[in-house]
Amino acid sequence: MAQVTVYGFLIYILSVLMQSLAASSATDERDVSLLSPRILSFSQLFPFSGIESLSDLVISPPHARDNAVQESSSKEAISSNSHDIVNNCANLPLLHYCRNHRIVSSCTKSRNVILFIVNFHNPFYSLVPFFEESYFATFCRYFAYDFDFIFIGPGDGSDGVLGNGLETKGYYSYMSLVRVWEYLGISAFSYLGFYLMNDDSCLNPLLFNSFNFSKSFTEGSGRYDPYSKWFWNNATNSEGVPFYQAFIRTVREVAYVRPRYRECLKRENWKCGWGDSFYVTQKDIGQVNYFFNVMFSERVFLEVAVPTSMNCVGADAIPSCNHNGNRSVLNYHMHPVKFSKEENRELYLHRMNMTSLSYNCFQ
Repeated sequence: MAQVTVYGFLIYILSVLMQSLAASSATDERDVSLLSPRILSFSQLFPFSGIESLSDLVISPPHARDNAVQESSSKEAISSNSHDIVNNCANLPLLHYCRNHRIVSSCTKSRNVILFIVNFHNPFYSLVPFFEESYFATFCRYFAYDFDFIFIGPGDGSDGVLGNGLETKGYYSYMSLVRVWEYLGISAFSYLGFYLMNDDSCLNPLLFNSFNFSKSFTEGSGRYDPYSKWFWNNATNSEGVPFYQAFIRTVREVAYVRPRYRECLKRENWKCGWGDSFYVTQKDIGQVNYFFNVMFSERVFLEVAVPTSMNCVGADAIPSCNHNGNRSVLNYHMHPVKFSKEENRELYLHRMNMTSLSYNCFQ
């Protein structure tokens, strides 16, 4: 009953404040972060309340986890800079769970849980058992956080795989994040953040343990020139429009209807880069989902949509080894690693079980 009262009150407040926000948006351009039309930040609605998300209203602030494999700087940063987020366990049929460094069959409450989203570009799901029984079972032993994971792929999906309704090849795979968010419903507010990866991504849990998961991050990007000779500029999307034209149309439309985005979407802020691995915090997820929806409405290509959107929420750039980039240094993420080959599966599991930071999956 208390939650119903809180929600009713918020709906009333929201209806009033939306009018004032709309009236001020045309003149206030200092805040260039993206504001979702579906999810309005509590910190924007109540700037002096200290409330960051819905979970702060319905869940009392917990104390930090104390059962991790090792203390990490990322956990310290989260504990000192924000409220912990309690995962209340939706027990949805497509979710899988890691608790206390073991894969478990049903969810138990935990704090600061991260959701790993494994995206398939094509509807070939023979590797799902490997991810369930070996990949994430091993990752779970060494990763400092409890986490959930879910599989998603083109079309209607299959048994154990959420369908994203997208075409094959992954041109718009950023929408997998949005589809998972929609699948989770209110349970989405229970996650610290969301990490999207591909089914050919190799992750290093020990390097991940040093990350600050209170900040969104991507693999990095460079400035995007829509008139360069980059192949994907003149390739056409599923509606027959060149990708560069779809992007320009999108940013112009958004900047026109939402003036607060103009600074973020100036041409010097257009970005291009890998979109195979990125992490979005609870604080940023509504904004990123808004931008992804707009990008997809014009069928903007993955490698422009993700970097530009993530740049607008101030995501950190943490380069990874993607298509042999940064190969000479340690990397938290390597792509592509074709796990259809048994030797690659065995190598990855062996490297994780070495429990050492001094390795790369390709070495």
